[in-house]
Amino acid sequence: MDPRSNLMSAIRQGVTLKKVVPARTEVPNSADNELERSIKAAMLRMKKVSADSDEDERGDDETQSADWDS
Repeated sequence: MDPRSNLMSAIRQGVTLKKVVPARTEVPNSADNELERSIKAAMLRMKKVSADSDEDERGDDETQSADWDS
């Protein structure tokens, strides 16, 4: 059975529940931070690829302009 069913079964049988201390608030933030880092890394990769393709295009423009001049 799944954990929820097991818990409900225990409650029905009269098992006394214990108070649980909530986990630190950093846990949700760490997931957000991980997501944020992943997004930033992806954006940096896109910038790098974009910059590389711009350099390639500039090199092609110089070659093409020389071809047109002759």
